[in-house]
Amino acid sequence: MNIGMTALRNGGTVLRTRKYTGKDEAEASGFAAELERTAAWRDTASVSASKPVSAPEPADPNAILPTDSVQVKLEKLQKIAETADYTGMSYEEIYCAIWDRYQNAFDGKMSAITSCLLGGEDWASINNQFVSELNEVVYHPLYQKIYNETGLKKGTQEFSVYWKEHYAHIFSSATLGYEGMTLDEKEQAIYEKYAGKCSLYDFASMMGELKDAGILSDRMGDYASFSFMNMMRRELLYRYCSNATDDLMYMSNQEWADIIYRPNEAQRFVQGLKDSLKSVTFKNWNFDIRGMLDSAIDDLLSMLDKSVESAHAAVERAVQAGLEQSGYMKFGDRMIPLNIM
Repeated sequence: MNIGMTALRNGGTVLRTRKYTGKDEAEASGFAAELERTAAWRDTASVSASKPVSAPEPADPNAILPTDSVQVKLEKLQKIAETADYTGMSYEEIYCAIWDRYQNAFDGKMSAITSCLLGGEDWASINNQFVSELNEVVYHPLYQKIYNETGLKKGTQEFSVYWKEHYAHIFSSATLGYEGMTLDEKEQAIYEKYAGKCSLYDFASMMGELKDAGILSDRMGDYASFSFMNMMRRELLYRYCSNATDDLMYMSNQEWADIIYRPNEAQRFVQGLKDSLKSVTFKNWNFDIRGMLDSAIDDLLSMLDKSVESAHAAVERAVQAGLEQSGYMKFGDRMIPLNIM
């Protein structure tokens, strides 16, 4: 503090007073001097309102934090949905916006979650709320729009044909980055994406993408592909749930978390699925559902084998590149210096 100045802050107000010197005291005496001194202090005092300090903007109460539990994240997503304004947006844009919110909230795991192959109560709750939100603002309004424009009602064969031609899997393909691709192109892109990734989590993510991109329903039909995914889910539970029965198959969130990232489990599981298919009884199907599922499983096994081969080849290429940078090359089991070649 500078000599001769006193500063007091109280509630944002600054009071400044001047301190008297010895010269001031010498020039005044008695009662008059006291009055003069009092008046001088009063006159020289100044009160100025300091500029109010703006309070920091309150944090968004619905901002989803990494430390939030699944339940808290779902509650926040529900509140966001209740106030979301989709004015001027297409149904595809709305779908993508909702997908992105859930994908960001749950660490990019939505393809595995929506596959419904893995996960306990938490993943089931996430999928159920996601589907419910889509139904409310995308599918139900779109069904009504189609009915108003064409007279086609959901649940009829005519509606199914129209839906498949104009809307089926278009929205979900866009969220996955496969917009505008043919079915064959999407299938190839998915297999390449998961090449070398053979944990159960990667397998479920891949199956979720094959389902959402329309690959499974195109190859099998809607009902057969739905049955195929259900059969996989049951086989997973039989394989990994120690207390599984025909009437009760349940695994906790932690029990799933303990197994889904194990490497190389997918191939073993799919081979087991193929073996189990031999004992499954199918009724009321008007085509060879067993043969179709068996063929689909063979395709998956082939893809997983190629994924492993691709991963091994990638490792070999990386090793060779590193050796070349070090001045060597691998020839069979021998290491040969490049400078003698």
